[in-house]
Amino acid sequence: MHSPRRIVTTLTLLIAAATLALLPTGDRVVGNHPSFMPAFFSCIVLLDVLSSWLLVQQFLANGRLRSLLFAACYGWSVASLIPHILVFPGVITPTGLLGSAPSSTPWLWTSWHTGFALLLAVAALPVRALDRRREEHQRTRDIALAAGLIVVVAGLVAWVMIAGSRYLPDIITGNDYSRLLHTGGPYVIGVSACALVLTWRHASRCSDLDRWFVVVAAATLGDVLLTLFAAARYTVGWYGARALALFASATVMLAMVGQLTQIYRQLSVSAVKLQQLAETDELTGLPNRRAVLNLGRALVGHTEPFCVAMVDIDLFKDVNDTLGHDAGDQVLFVVAGRMSETLRSEDHVGRYGGEEFLVLLPHTDLNGACAALEAVRLAVSRAAVVTSTGTITPTVSVGVTQLRPGQDLAAAISAADRALYQAKDAGRNRVVPAGGRDLPTPDDIQQQSLLTP
Repeated sequence: MHSPRRIVTTLTLLIAAATLALLPTGDRVVGNHPSFMPAFFSCIVLLDVLSSWLLVQQFLANGRLRSLLFAACYGWSVASLIPHILVFPGVITPTGLLGSAPSSTPWLWTSWHTGFALLLAVAALPVRALDRRREEHQRTRDIALAAGLIVVVAGLVAWVMIAGSRYLPDIITGNDYSRLLHTGGPYVIGVSACALVLTWRHASRCSDLDRWFVVVAAATLGDVLLTLFAAARYTVGWYGARALALFASATVMLAMVGQLTQIYRQLSVSAVKLQQLAETDELTGLPNRRAVLNLGRALVGHTEPFCVAMVDIDLFKDVNDTLGHDAGDQVLFVVAGRMSETLRSEDHVGRYGGEEFLVLLPHTDLNGACAALEAVRLAVSRAAVVTSTGTITPTVSVGVTQLRPGQDLAAAISAADRALYQAKDAGRNRVVPAGGRDLPTPDDIQQQSLLTP
């Protein structure tokens, strides 16, 4: 997978190439499509609102003023676009609202792009204070202050551009605004170029998300150059500039959505791993008490016949006391492995506690369960556990019961536990069914064996 830095560099170069390719033919008139500008303004406002909101959420999470300044870029764009939409001819009315002069529109465009690029440049300044975490109780106040300043400043600028338009240079005749290139144009180009340089320098030491603002700055500069050198509306360059403006608005939002998707995937994987850790006994790798009990409860009433067994390692306390806990851990691990290998794939075994294991045998009657558990007992007794303090040949005692109709899991476990104590009292290393029934003979075991090949 390509790194974000490489993708950002590639996109920046593609934007530069597209801008240079369109400049020579940028003044070629294409024609006015009445539905284009309403659709364009709707898309760009929506994208800017979403980008600003996502960046504000990031600021609330990380407390970095830099994140708030990046959010302010898109907040400024929205605040500047609203009056721009109102006065742009053909969007709401043929000549625009608010009684504005024709030059109000290009001047509002100038303030929109200048303010956006200026905030972008400030956000990318190499100032450590911008990366310090604000206290949580300060963050909401900072957002309110930034939003208030944006609304006030954007409102004042719009009032000057609209109400005071007669005092501003007349820079448009019909659709021709070529005079803008020699009045406000150089300032917009200069600020946009500074924003690109600063975001590029910032990209070498910032997070993956902040690097995407290089693409935003490049698209903004391309938008400015194509708009100014097209010199008229509805030309190749002018439409190309609108496309870059949309790209600048969508870039960070798409990057953040991608980042959130990646975080969601990582959290999903982590949740599965945590679930597994929460339900797995660390030493034996078997389901722990809670997990095996949940499995048992899920099986009760859905599998007939159904048997439950309690398995206990004989004289395990003596192993710990004489050979040490490390040897005891090795015995637990080996016994758990032999049980898992010997039982069927549809059976379940879990560590119940200490040296005790709970075995669930669905679709198995008592004779079949005794046969399967006798095979488990034999497999364990044939295992030799080699430890640093000696070789141990473990044995297990087993109590097993078949659930009666209406009997719950807890009652069945109690019955199996009583049978287990009978096995202990009878001399250990044996399988005893609940109710004191005789064990099946070796021939029965061979005939009824439930072992997997």
